[in-house]
Amino acid sequence: MELKDLDWDQKNTFLSLVHKVAIVDGKVVPGEVEMINALTKELGPEARVVAEEVYGTPRTVLFPDRDSQHLILTWLYRVAYSDVHFHVDEISVIDALTDALGTSATEVDEIRENVCQLSPDR
Repeated sequence: MELKDLDWDQKNTFLSLVHKVAIVDGKVVPGEVEMINALTKELGPEARVVAEEVYGTPRTVLFPDRDSQHLILTWLYRVAYSDVHFHVDEISVIDALTDALGTSATEVDEIRENVCQLSPDR
C-alpha cells in the first residue's frame, strides 16, 4: 500500500497526524518542513489539515487494516526521525496512535527499527 491508495478522508487524517508529530516538540526543523511539503505534494492538492485532528483525536477508524496502519505509522516515524532522533513528545503522539489503532508492540518495534535504518531524507 502507498499513500496514493488512501482515500481523501484518510489522506486528510494522515496529513493532520504528520503536522501533529512535527509540531509536538515545539520546533519544526528543516527536514520536517521538506518532508511535509513532499508529502503534501504527493497526497494531492485536495488534501487538507484538519485542526481537530492535529489538536484533538484523530479518526483512527479510517485505518482498519494492517496495511494502512503500517503505512501511516512508517511515515509518522519518518517525520519524527527526520532530525535523526526521536523526541519524547513525538513518540508519545505515535504511541497513543498505535494504542488507538491496536497495533502490536512487536509490529511497532519493527516499523521503528526499519525507519531508523533509512537515511533521514528517504
